[in-house]
Amino acid sequence: MISPEDTQSSTTRMVVAALMTGVALKARDVAASISRSTGRDVTPAGISGILSRISDPSRSDLGNFIQKHKAGNAWVYTLSPAAKPLSEAQAYDLTQKTGADRYTLAQALRDYPALRRKIAGEVRPEVPKAAFRMVRKLADSVRPGRRIDFTARKAPRPSDHTVELSIQYSSRYVLSMAASLRTFILLCLAAVLAVGAACLFVYVFLFPALVLVSVAVIAWLGRQYFRRSREIR
Repeated sequence: MISPEDTQSSTTRMVVAALMTGVALKARDVAASISRSTGRDVTPAGISGILSRISDPSRSDLGNFIQKHKAGNAWVYTLSPAAKPLSEAQAYDLTQKTGADRYTLAQALRDYPALRRKIAGEVRPEVPKAAFRMVRKLADSVRPGRRIDFTARKAPRPSDHTVELSIQYSSRYVLSMAASLRTFILLCLAAVLAVGAACLFVYVFLFPALVLVSVAVIAWLGRQYFRRSREIR
């Protein structure tokens, strides 16, 4: 008796074999082909689940080489030409995450350099974002009636949200300072610490010096006053 696991494995192998033809296929196309070749009823819903799994690179290494796009309400799947040299057995092994002596992605990349170029071509180099930038803009970039404008743009991660502070310093130009949310918070903390340090410096050093100077001036004025008083007498 064939177990459900064996049936699922056999169906997955036939789905991979259909993709190896290089033809753009929908789930119903693959289901119809397998039904004709096996004589058993295979539903598009079951094939759709298999295609969804093996085309996901996080769940199947073969997913790195399966292209899909939406056509109406259905997904269309196509195997990348770079994966055509793979045998059906090798392609099937790449859909599995476990298994003794299975053909791995590392072996495929070593045996077929075109696969490595395919993956490398799809990785977009990250452009580092400036942590802080300050630019001069035209005055119309600030909303009418506002000398200071504060805006925030959301990003997928909260730490990457962009905060922009615009200050209109003339009738024509605006000074715009933009930073990520994390950098903006750090700058605010640095500003608070700087103001605190300045106040502490004034209190510890300048304030006593100012008091001493004031006392000295008052004493000198008092001395001059008494001296003139004696001269008048």
